[in-house]
Order: sequence, then structure tokens, then C-alpha cells
Amino acid sequence: MNLAIIIARKKSKRLKNKNLLKIGKYNLIQRALIEALNVKKFKKIIINTDINKIENQFRFLSQKQSDKIIFMKRKPDLSNDKTKAVSVVLDSIKKLNNPKFSVVTLLLPTCPLRKAKDIELGIKSLKKGISTVISVNKSNFPPQFYFSKNKNNVLKPVYKNTPLIKSETRVQNISDSFRPNGAFYISNIKKLIKNKNFFKGKILGVEMPAKRSIDIDTIDDLKLARYFFKKKI
Repeated sequence: MNLAIIIARKKSKRLKNKNLLKIGKYNLIQRALIEALNVKKFKKIIINTDINKIENQFRFLSQKQSDKIIFMKRKPDLSNDKTKAVSVVLDSIKKLNNPKFSVVTLLLPTCPLRKAKDIELGIKSLKKGISTVISVNKSNFPPQFYFSKNKNNVLKPVYKNTPLIKSETRVQNISDSFRPNGAFYISNIKKLIKNKNFFKGKILGVEMPAKRSIDIDTIDDLKLARYFFKKKI
């Protein structure tokens, strides 16, 4: 059986109350749940959060939809900005304590333009031998050209064998690279419990369009997501 987990912290550093900000009629947590409810394979959907009275955010749902939801209070020691998402997922699985679930999908509220069809494609892609399927989108600039910078503004190539050393600066000559966009992380539960990490084992990437891959971290991200949503891009 398939389990979905939506995690959301009350506090956020860069954008205050980020998970309760709205795009259109619904806030980010509500949008994550709405798409999760449209995925037929999910038998239960956990909302793990430290936001008080979170249940009040979902009074618009039908009784049938509400019956799918399990609200879990996020533990204080898992509610700080250094907490790893996988730690909250593993704690949720432990609390649920239901061995019938074999696959878990983590949905972050901060990727609000993802669609149920994206998630369904990810679930379909999790086959034997694959530990995790993650959503990705194509990077618009090669990471092989990136630098790190110290406090004295001295630059150092992130990649030891960067093409720049050979004056190979044509972006067209560099193979495509992809970044996780945060829309979903789908794992075999037994493997996730063993690895305690979404990025160990054999990882498969499902590409999403850049315009549905916006990850809300700043006010500019939010404005862009609202624009795309309004224009139905």
C-alpha cells in the first residue's frame, strides 16, 4: 500500500509563515493535500506539523476525503530549521506502525505547482531494484562551471576537473544536469528505514517542467508561482 506524508514547520526563516501563504484560493499545505487526494493510490495521507489547530485548515474537505487524513503533531526536537525531512518521515512511519504500507511519498508544501499526474508518474516509476524516485528539473546552468568563495572572495572551482581549466566554456558542450525540485520523494519503506536517506541506493529521477518546479523559499519565488498559477502557465 502507498502512504503519503506532508511535512510542514510552523516557523520559517526566510519567508514568515511560508506554509500558510496562499496561491490562489488555497495555502501551500492545502495545495499539497489537494493534489495528494487526487492520487488514487494513496490509502492514507499524514500531515505532520507543529502548526496549532491545523485541522481547521481542512474544513472544506468532504467526509470521505477527511477519512484519508491522519494528523500528527510534530515533535519539538524535530521542529527546528536543522531537522532533516527524512527524520520526520521516519518518525511518522514509526508512529503509524502499519506494516501494510510498503511505499512512502514525501510531499513538501513548498512545491505548490506540482500535479497529481507528476506524483502518479513517480509512483509508477518505483520498480524493483529502485530505492527512491525523486522529482527533478533540468538545470539552466551547468554546475561544472560553479565556484565556491571564501571570506576573502577567493574563488575555487566546485568541480576539481572543471572544463574551465581547459578553457571549455561552451555550455552546449556540457551534458545536461538535473536538480531535485522538492515536488516528491518516493521510497520503498524498508529501504528508507535501512538507509535513513532518500539519496542512498539506486535513485531514479522523473523530470518535471521548470514552470511547475518552483520551490518557494523567497518572496520572489512566491510571486512567480502566483503569476504562473494565475496565468495558468
